[in-house]
Amino acid sequence: MSVDTLKIYERLKRHEMPESTARELAEILKENIEEAQSDLATKRDIKDVSLTVESMRQDAKKDIAIAVETLRKEMETIRKEMETIRKEMEAMKYDIIKWLVGLIVIQTVISKFWK
Repeated sequence: MSVDTLKIYERLKRHEMPESTARELAEILKENIEEAQSDLATKRDIKDVSLTVESMRQDAKKDIAIAVETLRKEMETIRKEMETIRKEMEAMKYDIIKWLVGLIVIQTVISKFWK
């Protein structure tokens, strides 16, 4: 956006401002407006940032998908390990029951012969 210093100058002169003051004020306004505009983002700047953000979003989405898949695999491994442990515990339970039954039988036999 350009600043029309001639229009500013003419309007100030119409309101009976001295010519040199009107000219200087128009230049000061032009410089300040141009300086303020230099800090504004252009459409291209916004487009570049938008593309960067979209790229980062896509990268994050891929990273999350990889992390989720890794967690799924780890959870499946843990499930398998838990199932193995459960089977081992079940087998131990039957071994303990067999030993206890054997001990009860032995104790019963011994108690009959000790009398």
